[in-house]
Amino acid sequence: MQDLVGKAFSDDTATVVIGHSLGSVIAYDLIRQKKITAPGIAGTAVHTFVTCGSPLGISAVRRAMNVAEPELLAMPAHIKWFNVYDPDDVVTGAAGLALGARNVTDIEVDNGNIDPHAALAYLRTRPVAQVATHHWS
Repeated sequence: MQDLVGKAFSDDTATVVIGHSLGSVIAYDLIRQKKITAPGIAGTAVHTFVTCGSPLGISAVRRAMNVAEPELLAMPAHIKWFNVYDPDDVVTGAAGLALGARNVTDIEVDNGNIDPHAALAYLRTRPVAQVATHHWS
């Protein structure tokens, strides 16, 4: 899956990466493995990473990625990491990532009661639009 997703990135793409659910895990791992890099460095440039409905806080997911407890998840210093979550979204463990990660900004949203994990619900939130367009204050 990483190879398939990684092929979508090139030197001309991806300054903002938005990953929903398992997509956030795949994108995080690509960044961690330096397959997606910083602006000005050879390879794909990323300056903002947005996780939505991410299961990265769940111990089983972290173990599958070989992230040992109590090691904190982390982004390189040049990448701003925003984690958008709905406390009613069971995939997130009903929590943000700040307790298990460094350099992450948790943003709580309300995606409604029908499907709080829906990708479209997350993408329609103001915080996702703001960070994707560099208007986060």
